[in-house]
Amino acid sequence: KSLRSLHVTGTSAGAFAANECVSSYVIAAGDRRATARLTLCDPFCARADEVGAPWDDGLCTSGAKLFGKDADFAEHYLNTDDIVPSTNFALPLCYCYDVTGCKERSAFPPPNTGNILQDLGLRLLGYHNWPIGYLARHYETEL
Repeated sequence: KSLRSLHVTGTSAGAFAANECVSSYVIAAGDRRATARLTLCDPFCARADEVGAPWDDGLCTSGAKLFGKDADFAEHYLNTDDIVPSTNFALPLCYCYDVTGCKERSAFPPPNTGNILQDLGLRLLGYHNWPIGYLARHYETEL
């Protein structure tokens, strides 16, 4: 049977891979393609006016101009108060859910993997991982 829907999710710099997966699928599948959905969580966009060269080559390749352009539905889970550059603005081609001030965030636990250096590194990113945590909790199901 043929595929009816494709849902690809990416977080941070993984948004580039997720977007490319959707775009490549849409091109390869042609008219008989499935519905394509893209979900991005606090995507790193390499926005030219924030990061400049070499991230932006002048050919409109920054994520803010590309993310979601080939998807039938694209959504963006946004957090605006972390320290990661080029992640703190709504993407123009996506439906945006700003989860920065959600009440659920107060119960979001800080990283605690047991590796103190890894945990410290993750904590220094602030709440950059909060949007994927929000999404995971939103779709969480007890079996």
